[in-house]
Amino acid sequence: MQEKQRPGIQLLMLLGIYACCMFVGQSISRIILLLHYGDQLQELEVIDPMLILATAATTHFFTHLIGFFVFLRVSNLSFTSLFPNTSLKATLLLLLPLIAIAGIFSAGLLSGISLSFFERNGFYEIVQQEKALQETLLPILIHENPAQLFLAIFTLGVLPALGEEFIYRGILQSRLMLSTQNLHFSVIVSAFIFAAMHGQPVNLLAIAALGAILGYLYAYTKNIWYGVILHFLVNSIQLVQAYFWPDQVV
Repeated sequence: MQEKQRPGIQLLMLLGIYACCMFVGQSISRIILLLHYGDQLQELEVIDPMLILATAATTHFFTHLIGFFVFLRVSNLSFTSLFPNTSLKATLLLLLPLIAIAGIFSAGLLSGISLSFFERNGFYEIVQQEKALQETLLPILIHENPAQLFLAIFTLGVLPALGEEFIYRGILQSRLMLSTQNLHFSVIVSAFIFAAMHGQPVNLLAIAALGAILGYLYAYTKNIWYGVILHFLVNSIQLVQAYFWPDQVV
């Protein structure tokens, strides 16, 4: 009963814990880079992709996974109370790869439409930021190092699938649902917050759309693990595609 009486307070707790854990994760990542490069860090134009992935994994781990379990501790919730143990249905599991591929394709279309919108309306700075981000990601996506592929899948596939689903669907969406009793509002708001935290204006609608798919999947199945698997598939399929078919990325 106590859990249902305090969803608003829990959301404020989540915000504070999330911000603190993100700060810790980013600080440790910065220290790792400084220990490796020292005073040369500010002068570098290219950083070792393996080190970028390692620092990204550190930030993800503290921001989402540590943040999630700190929230459980502070709010006196248990993992099983938040995510009741329900069985997975084989039929839906088999559909998840198809949903992931459809989601990737749809997100690509939305990103293209958004990019055209920003270009037509003179938001050149945002467009340049997006292009700079894509150029930064290219060494992570296009390479011939199997070890880097596995690290990329762990960093950009496994950790976000677990941590972001626990935080954005498991806590944020469920607390909004308890507060408002409005499913669509809870799914859409949490999806846009999820998208905004990625810091990619051009891809905001695309990421929000994927977040909404994950949100409705969680809402109707009552099982967080479907969303975790789907999230992992969406991210990892793109990493594997870039590794084996780099011509489709550039």
